[in-house]
Amino acid sequence: MMGPTHAATGAAAWIVLGPAAGVHPAAVAATIPLAALAALGPDIDHPKATISRILPFIAWPLQKVTTHRVEMHSLAVALLVVGALFPVGGLAVTGAVAVGWVLGHIGADCLTDRGCALLWPLTRERFGLGLMTTGEFGERVFALLMWPAVLLYYVFAIKNGWLA
Repeated sequence: MMGPTHAATGAAAWIVLGPAAGVHPAAVAATIPLAALAALGPDIDHPKATISRILPFIAWPLQKVTTHRVEMHSLAVALLVVGALFPVGGLAVTGAVAVGWVLGHIGADCLTDRGCALLWPLTRERFGLGLMTTGEFGERVFALLMWPAVLLYYVFAIKNGWLA
């Protein structure tokens, strides 16, 4: 998927999952940009990615030793990132980064035909559902339908008292 879709997916996932994890709504709102930014993180292994252009001093060395959609798109690296952040980040910050990185990026990329090497370093095999191709029509439809789905979730959640 492309950067804007990842950022939107990370933000949408955090908007839904933050309150479900017990994070105060104000803290969720304050950390939505962080979830969107974290959703760009795994693509630091690709030279044309938005995050690589923002942080070239980190991206360039990583790109020399990683393969796109392998190491940085693995659950092992996600655990390292979130684990390193947890002692200093608190639930809202750590949760936003975890949801953005794992669901907003890795999960979204696993919907594509290219998939991700989720189980690296055990295997470099990529897992993907093949529901869409990066940058093509299916990704645009996914991005377009995601926000009405979040809105419907909130209407349903408020009606059923889930967000009390």
